Amino acid sequence: MIEVSSNDIFKKYCSVKQFCEIFGIGRTSCYKLLAEGKISAVKFGDRTLIEIAQAEKYFKNLPLYC
Repeated sequence: MIEVSSNDIFKKYCSVKQFCEIFGIGRTSCYKLLAEGKISAVKFGDRTLIEIAQAEKYFKNLPLYC
């Protein structure tokens, strides 16, 4: 059996507040990205947790501004 601590799992996810701080966007923009299916989240009780790797991939694939 593989042992996984809760800390290992939460390193892969961040809260909406943390996501907004990391990527410099507002809560409304964050929830818009979620509603449009551009990023995804899981619910853990009352918390909405966003997968960091998927969010990074989304932002990395945005067109460059020249």
